[in-house]
Amino acid sequence: MLRNRWLIETVCNLYSGTFMSRSRIVILCIIGLLSGGAFATWINRNKTDDSTASVVVLPEPTTAYPSQHRNTTGAERVGSDRCIDCHKPQAESFLTTAHARSLQRIRIEDEPPDAEFVHAASGRNYKIEREGDRLWHRELYRDSNSDQIAAAEHPIAWRIGSGHHSRSYLIDLDGYLFESPLTWYASSAAWAMSPGFDHPNHEGFARAAHDGCVECHSGQIESAGNSTHRLKMIEPSIGCENCHGPGSMHVKERTAELAVDAEYDDTIVNPQKISRTRNEDICARCHLRGAGWALVRGRDLSEFRPGLPLSDYRVDFVRKQSSEQMEVVGHFEQMHASRCYKQSDSLTCTTCHNPHQSPAASEKVEYYRRACIQCHDTDSSVCAVPESKRRIQSPEDDCASCHMPKSETEIPHFTFTHHRISIEHAPPQPQRKLDVQSVELIPFGDVSRLTPLDLQRCQGVALARPEKNMGPLALERALKNLQEVERQGMRDAEVLGGLAYVYWAQDNPDCLKFAEQALDAPDCDAETRIDLLIVLGDMHLRQGAFSKAEQAFEELTQIRPRYTDWQMLGVCRSLQNHPSEAIAAFERALELQPGSIDVHSLLSDELEKIGSLESSVLQRNIAARLEQVRSRKTKSH
Repeated sequence: MLRNRWLIETVCNLYSGTFMSRSRIVILCIIGLLSGGAFATWINRNKTDDSTASVVVLPEPTTAYPSQHRNTTGAERVGSDRCIDCHKPQAESFLTTAHARSLQRIRIEDEPPDAEFVHAASGRNYKIEREGDRLWHRELYRDSNSDQIAAAEHPIAWRIGSGHHSRSYLIDLDGYLFESPLTWYASSAAWAMSPGFDHPNHEGFARAAHDGCVECHSGQIESAGNSTHRLKMIEPSIGCENCHGPGSMHVKERTAELAVDAEYDDTIVNPQKISRTRNEDICARCHLRGAGWALVRGRDLSEFRPGLPLSDYRVDFVRKQSSEQMEVVGHFEQMHASRCYKQSDSLTCTTCHNPHQSPAASEKVEYYRRACIQCHDTDSSVCAVPESKRRIQSPEDDCASCHMPKSETEIPHFTFTHHRISIEHAPPQPQRKLDVQSVELIPFGDVSRLTPLDLQRCQGVALARPEKNMGPLALERALKNLQEVERQGMRDAEVLGGLAYVYWAQDNPDCLKFAEQALDAPDCDAETRIDLLIVLGDMHLRQGAFSKAEQAFEELTQIRPRYTDWQMLGVCRSLQNHPSEAIAAFERALELQPGSIDVHSLLSDELEKIGSLESSVLQRNIAARLEQVRSRKTKSH
C-alpha cells in the first residue's frame, strides 16, 4: 500500500520546528487547532458521506491457470545447492554472474580499503574501519572546533550488490535490517553516500531495509513475525529457483528416474522453452518498476512462480507520456519502446543476457555484437554508417556504443546501458523530469483478465503511493477511483488503506475510519499495518486524542526499532504530562539516532519538567551544536 519511510518522515516534520522547545511548539499548535471554530471547520472540510454501501461479494479476477508447468503449484524450494548435484557446469558458470553475488555475508578480506571522509551536505564525518574480523561504518557529528558531538557506529552484516556498479551494505540491529549510508562505487573506486542519502538531513543508519527491497537481491528470505525488515536469509544470493521455480517436484521425479519427455519437462520451468512474455515475466518480477504498481485483488506477490503471468499478481503502470530518461530500473519500458523489439517475435532479455554466464571484460564487445548480428547482417547496408567510419568511433565496431549508449541515471555515480535500441548515433539526451501531475498512468503488459473495475482499483492504489509523490492532482485521481471501487464493494486492505492515506494527505479526519477498517481487513499485511498505524497516530495526535495516538505509536515500536516511532511516542507521552515515560522514549530514540536535533531538544524539555536541570542543559547544548552544524552546511550546500 504505502511506503512508511516517506510517511513517517512527513509526520515527524509536522512536529519539528527550530531546535528550541519543540514539545512546547507541538502543544501550542494543537491547542490553537482545538480552539475556537478552527477544529470544526477542519473536521468538516471535504467530509465524506458516512453511509455504508451494502456488502457486495465480487468474484476474484481470473488467472491463466492451469499452467503447463506442474511446479507452479504444490512444489517447494530445495535450494540451489541441491541443483548442483546434476547441473554442476551450469552452477559453476552461474557463479560468475552478478546475480550470484547479489547479497552476501561480509568477507572482510574482499571489501574495499578503509577510508574516512566528510559529507559536505550534512557536515557529518564518516569512517570505514576494520577491527579484527569485522567491518565498521561510523557516523560522527563534529562542531566547528572539530569536537565530537554525537556518534553512531555499527558492524556491517551484509553486502548488497554484485560490485559491478556498487556495493551497498546492511546492518543487523537485533535481527532488523537497516541500510548503511555508505556505498562503494566502482566507477570512482571510492566511498561516498548511498543512493538517497546525499542531502543535508538524511536518515543516517535509520533507513529500514524491508523485504520489498531485499527480496530482489536474494534467493529466498522469510519475514519474522509481523515485521517487514526482520528477515531470515534462507538463501542469500539469487539462485536457480528464482528463474526455474521451486525444485522439489523435479528433484523427486528425476531422483526416482521416472520417464520424462526429452523435449519438455513439466516439473521445472526452462525459460528458453516458454513464450517470450512468460520469459520476460521472470525478469520483470524484479527488473520492472514503473511509475506505480498495485497487487491484484486477492493475490500475494509471493505466490508468483516462474511460468505464470506476472500481471495475474501485480499490475505495473507507466506514464503515458514516454521519457528517454534512463533509470536504474527502467530497462523493460525502454526495450519495449524500441523498434527492434516491436519488429521481432523473439528479441527479449535473454537474447543478450545469458543468465548462466557473464562474458569476461575482454569479451564483452564481441559477445554483445554477436547478439546484434543474429538479426542484423553487418555486411549489408543495415548500418548506415560505413565500417571505416564506425571503426574511427569504435575500433572494436561496438554496436552498443552507438545504439545502446551508456546514460546517466537518477542515482548519482550510476551509468547504465540505455535499452531503447535507437537508430541514432549519439546518446539520447536525458529529458528534464516530467511534470508527473500531468501524466496519465497506463498499465504495462497484458491486463485483459482484469475487469474494468479491478483495473480502476489497481490504478487508484498505484496513484495513492506516497513514495511516488505525484502531487495533489494524482491524489484526486486516486480518490475518485478508490471511492468508486469501494462504493461497488471492493473493501480490501489496499483500497481502504489507499483511502486512508489520501484523506490523511488532505487533512481529512475520515482517514481514521478507513485506517481502522483496513487494519481489521483479513488481508492487511505487515507493511500496510505499519503505514496505517502512522496515519492513526498522527491524526489522533492532531485531534488531541493523545492516548489513542500513544497506542498507535507504541504498537509501532513493538514492530520495528525506528527512532522516529520512539520520538512520536515520546511526544504523545509528553502531551499527557508523563515526563518520565517520555524521557524513556526519547532516550531510546537517541540510542537509534544519536544525531537527532529534535529528540535532544524534546528530551531537554522533559528533563527540565522533572527538575533535572543539569541534564536538561546538556541536551539543549548538544541540540544547539548540532543545529549550528546543520545550518552551516545547509547554507553552504
